[in-house]
Amino acid sequence: MSKKIRGIYQNCDPQDQPEDFYRDGQNIILDQDIGAILNEQGTIRRTILPSGSKVIGSYLLTNDTRIVFLDTNRIGIFTGGGYQPIFENEFLNFDADYPIQADLYIDKQGDRILTWVDGLNPARFLNIDDVNVSSNTSLNLFPSIDNVPQIEITNVNNTGGSLKTGTYYIAIAYKHQDESITNFYDVVGPVPIIRGDNNNEELFRGSADSLETSKSISMSFNNVDTEYESIQLAVIPVYNGVIDSVQLLPEIPITTEAYTYTGGESFSTGSLEEIQIDQAFYAKPKTIHINDDTIYLGNLQQQQDIGYQKYAKDIRVIATGKILENSIGENGELNNSFRNPVNTIYNKSFKRGEVYALY
Repeated sequence: MSKKIRGIYQNCDPQDQPEDFYRDGQNIILDQDIGAILNEQGTIRRTILPSGSKVIGSYLLTNDTRIVFLDTNRIGIFTGGGYQPIFENEFLNFDADYPIQADLYIDKQGDRILTWVDGLNPARFLNIDDVNVSSNTSLNLFPSIDNVPQIEITNVNNTGGSLKTGTYYIAIAYKHQDESITNFYDVVGPVPIIRGDNNNEELFRGSADSLETSKSISMSFNNVDTEYESIQLAVIPVYNGVIDSVQLLPEIPITTEAYTYTGGESFSTGSLEEIQIDQAFYAKPKTIHINDDTIYLGNLQQQQDIGYQKYAKDIRVIATGKILENSIGENGELNNSFRNPVNTIYNKSFKRGEVYALY
């Protein structure tokens, strides 16, 4: 450390150098607090990264702890004690030409959720306190699926429930551990509920809406994507032609194969927009920031419209027929009758001679 002087002066020969001026200087820092000139400190090797790796992005956790992204498809924590790996896999697809921006938030379980973008890959996230990655799509910030789930109504039961008379639509989506929900996919219905014995033609005559019954609806789930933790069902009751509140039922374990809706379940209220309108999907954002539990993305790209409409207008619909035999059994059983609610769902047809718009 030296006493602060007036600076560098080079406009003369060395022998004529003015007093209190430097002729030259390197690695100099002017310390304003103590009024002195200091040598700039050099760098110190803190750790050795995995062979051939280069840092292409980082996020500061604390003063001496930083998450680093390496171009060799690795994510790790860098501390004073060295480099510790968190996760590595080829499908991360990191590229040194696409620097990574990252941010982090704390979820409801208290885990740290790391999010990042690079303009090359989809926006992604990783729970760095509980790393559980089963596929490349499970990291995507915008949910994507490998299998579209399907609901099959297997029976409308005379007992086991408390459904009101009317019609019901049922939609299905996937739910993550962090409670984020995918788009709703398969929507089944209308499922008719009326008073009377489903198994006897003489006792199945119809009724007004909104009357209490003891009926329930049984269903099975097919083509389920086990990368997700649970299934989210939405039930849309319709009474007197008016849609009632959309019911978001409690989540169902992803391994569930069959389920019965009774009408007595607890539920949170949803909206038709959640069912009908798909969530926004941005393919390759370049900027990310989290503030007040909200994720902000910049430099967005959406999937390009492939212009399918010009092909869709050339689609032609051909009517087919189907014969339902033995519609009423010897003892009044409905069997294949259209009074059987399951037949109403899957075998309802269009009236001959009418014109219908198909979407």
